[in-house]
Amino acid sequence: MKKILLLITFSIVLSFIGSEIKAQSSEDLLDMCRVIAGDATYVRDFKVPLEAGTPPPVKNTAFLLQRNSYKIVVCNSREYEGELIVEIYDTSRLIATNYIISSGKYYDKITLPANKAGSYRLKMYFKDGKKGSAVVMLALNPK
Repeated sequence: MKKILLLITFSIVLSFIGSEIKAQSSEDLLDMCRVIAGDATYVRDFKVPLEAGTPPPVKNTAFLLQRNSYKIVVCNSREYEGELIVEIYDTSRLIATNYIISSGKYYDKITLPANKAGSYRLKMYFKDGKKGSAVVMLALNPK
C-alpha cells in the first residue's frame, strides 16, 4: 500500500513539474509577437527552428502593398541562446534588418514602409550560428 501511495504521489509531482518546464511552442511565441505588435494587424508568420552551426539561412517571400507600413516582430524562444536576424530585400538590395552590425544593436521589432507593391524576400538566420527557435510576425501598421 505504501508503494502505491508513493507511486501516485510521485506521478502527481512529476505531472506538475512537467507542465512548468514545457518548451515554448510556436503558438506561444506567436502570442508573444501579437502582444509586442500592439495594434498592428496580423498578416502572416514565419516559424524558424535552426540547429547550431552555419546552416543555410531560411528564406521566405512576402507580398507587400504600396503605401503601407508594416511591422516585423521577432520572438525568440527562451530555451535557446540564438537571436534571429531578419534581413529584408527588395530585389537584391537590403532595405531593412533587425540587427545593426556596426553597433551590435538587436531589435525585436522594426517598421518597414513599403514604397512599392511587390514581393519582398526575407532572409533569416541566428546570430553567431547559435541554435534557436523563433517566430517572425508580419503585421500591418494602422494608418
